[in-house]
Amino acid sequence: AVDQDYRGRIRYRFTPRFYGDADVFYIEDHRIDRALLTSGLVQNADRRQRYHFGGGLGYNISEITSTDLSYDFNRDDWERGTNREDVNYNSVNLDLNHNLARWMSATTGQLRVGYSNVKRDTSESDSFASTVGVRYRLTELFDLRLRGCARYVSSDVDVAQGKDSNTGWG
Repeated sequence: AVDQDYRGRIRYRFTPRFYGDADVFYIEDHRIDRALLTSGLVQNADRRQRYHFGGGLGYNISEITSTDLSYDFNRDDWERGTNREDVNYNSVNLDLNHNLARWMSATTGQLRVGYSNVKRDTSESDSFASTVGVRYRLTELFDLRLRGCARYVSSDVDVAQGKDSNTGWG
């Protein structure tokens, strides 16, 4: 089997304060170690096609405050005859960054609110999240980041008797 990986990215600054970007990729893989770094699991050699599109807009509100709005779409299609479920993933995030150098040098405060939807053949989940954090620049090459997140998830799973619905905070 031959793996394929095609990627593209573009960024454009519309004005000195307003900018946008977009990225796409297509991956076809058969590797048994494709998820080893993220999950620690060795997979089988089933063929997977992964499609991705992402885009975003950003605006520098001032010299010390910026905001970004981003959208991502991912789709995994598995080879027919496997016991894998195809997956559609959509997410939207709004970020606000503010330089906190007045109180602590080389530090930026960060706030993110987001929504994501994951749809499989037998389940669907919606997730709402808010993250607050700080980024401290240690050197030109290294940052230290601390973040806390609250997430609310609602999911529906197909079961023999119909649907099983769950909600919860994390």
